[in-house]
Amino acid sequence: MNEKRAFSRWKKRLLVDLVVEGRTASGFTWDISHTGLSISSQYVPKLGEKLKTILHLPNGKKVECHGTVVRVRRVPLALADELGGSGFCLALGGYFEEYSRFLGELR
Repeated sequence: MNEKRAFSRWKKRLLVDLVVEGRTASGFTWDISHTGLSISSQYVPKLGEKLKTILHLPNGKKVECHGTVVRVRRVPLALADELGGSGFCLALGGYFEEYSRFLGELR
């Protein structure tokens, strides 16, 4: 099946801090695009939840992005190695200049 996406995705593993109610959880990106992030994390937010994330770019910069959880994936710990871990997809809620600049360098 051919995917018809408006923007390309890149498989890129970046450290992500998830800021939730004053607490921070961590995860890694599975893939990234101009419109969203796929994140692997033991913390799986609720569908529709608004989150602040801090992406750790390879150049050492940290980029704050905001978005809404549009997909969740919960995998039992016993099956995580076989099926991949738990995680979620975050639709970005705006334009984040440093993040867009980073994606431009991936082309």
